Amino acid sequence: MAKVFLTLQSWAQTDISKEKIKLLEKNNIPFECDEKSIFLISQVAFNHGISVSSREYDKPYSKFCMQLSDSAEVSIGMGEGSIKKEILSILYSVFGEKLYFELTLSCGSDSENLSMSIILNENTDLVEIETNLEEEEEEEEDCYECSRCKKMYPVNSECDCVNIKSNVVESTLYKEEIEKIRAVCKEMESEKIDYFEWESFFKSKGYNSKKNFNLEIIFDQVTFEISHKDNKLPLEISFIEGKFAGWIKK
Repeated sequence: MAKVFLTLQSWAQTDISKEKIKLLEKNNIPFECDEKSIFLISQVAFNHGISVSSREYDKPYSKFCMQLSDSAEVSIGMGEGSIKKEILSILYSVFGEKLYFELTLSCGSDSENLSMSIILNENTDLVEIETNLEEEEEEEEDCYECSRCKKMYPVNSECDCVNIKSNVVESTLYKEEIEKIRAVCKEMESEKIDYFEWESFFKSKGYNSKKNFNLEIIFDQVTFEISHKDNKLPLEISFIEGKFAGWIKK
């Protein structure tokens, strides 16, 4: 049987409490804590992502991650079977709507990328797995467009801007809007607002906000984007505030 390799990043985090810890421990659900939060699987899985291999149980979370992967609707299996429905319900009761995961499975030359969520189906009142499989696009040409500099480069080569850092450029337009958005980011930094709450936090301040991969702040004439400053950013941005970076969407 061929070896299957899995990389997984978890976005599941919740406020710490003795009751939640006891419930996770009682059901052998892997987690880690710091002074304020509980992280499903581990803090590394939350911050950076982890890797496991089929039939290898060298880490305390190995089997759980394999079962989580096998719960998704994919063709590459880890051979451990799906997570039980009662465990899904316990996970949802502890972490709520933050049960979101990014997975990559590979076996030989085959690979699959997917995102999955553990959600409450409001129609059936049951906790379920929702899977979104990323389909690979066929390459029409042996080149690609860099998302930053918008130039074309040969496949498997790096663009010229790969090592160029973003520059903060003071804009003569929308200065008032930029400063107001920056002030909200400063407030989110001081209050340690979670990524999943960025959209609702901006909405609570009266902004029209929408979360894709980045957070969009939508005005009548212009749209701003907010992201973590360590993510891939445009060559020119409007500000950096703590861990946040913001720019005018082109």
